[in-house]
Amino acid sequence: MRARLFLAAALLGACWYPGDRGILLEEKVGKLADENAQLRKELADNQEKLARSQKRLDEQLETLDKAARRSDADIGIQVQRTVEDVATLRGQVETYQYKVSSLESELKSAREDLERSRWPPTPTSRPRRRPTR
Repeated sequence: MRARLFLAAALLGACWYPGDRGILLEEKVGKLADENAQLRKELADNQEKLARSQKRLDEQLETLDKAARRSDADIGIQVQRTVEDVATLRGQVETYQYKVSSLESELKSAREDLERSRWPPTPTSRPRRRPTR
């Protein structure tokens, strides 16, 4: 009796599912498996595209980095040239200042010589006043 009761409880306690529902459930699982396979394929394709894009971006960043370094070097060269040009111009200015002061002193000397050669002053020329101290 106990065995029968145990068998009845086991049979009644078991999950019973109709066959048509089982078939529908199997179809759903099949569709989900197909969708899962499709999604995996799309994921693999997208990862491949991403890897190619990442490689291109890395190459472009490297190119930009090289260009930036070249620009820094170019700026350094331009600054160096500018410093050299300023030094050259400073030398030219100093040379011109020396020449101007030499010409001024020669002019002053020539004026003094001219004044001495006209001494005593002629009535048409005006005598120079000597500064009072």
